[in-house]
Amino acid sequence: GLLRTHNCGELNIVNLGQEVILCGWINKYRDLGGLNFIDLRDKFGITQLGFENFKGDKVIFKKSSLESVVWTKGKVCKRPDSAINTKMETGEVEVQVEEYKILSQCNIDKIPFLPTGQTQATEDLKLKYRYLDLRAPKLQNILKLRSQAAFIARSALSEEGFTEVE
Repeated sequence: GLLRTHNCGELNIVNLGQEVILCGWINKYRDLGGLNFIDLRDKFGITQLGFENFKGDKVIFKKSSLESVVWTKGKVCKRPDSAINTKMETGEVEVQVEEYKILSQCNIDKIPFLPTGQTQATEDLKLKYRYLDLRAPKLQNILKLRSQAAFIARSALSEEGFTEVE
């Protein structure tokens, strides 16, 4: 019944063999001649999903466009030495998917820009599609910093006996 057990930025060698549930946006999809991989992204990071043990219909990958929201369940496995990605926090492991569901399908033909894309959108476009822009790592970091600063300020005022009124 859990929506997720871990976030996409925390899995590593310590988690080997664990069954995990992840949710996130599809960041990248690769089909290497029958070997399918998806990089799944949330606000905490990216985890690679592998589908060697997937028993479901692989047609679902054709429906899984970039920025679609998916739910997946699988086991954490060590990547082969040749596939380790030192640029990723989770680059030593991948999740071998057993179950996979699309929670929200993105029509990639109608998406005005990719939040993690190389091409920068104009400010007008970013404001019009704010929900996409807020997925970008830069804005995620700004929101996190703002939240932390507000928490520190509230905590300091609370310790001094102030009452917050909305």
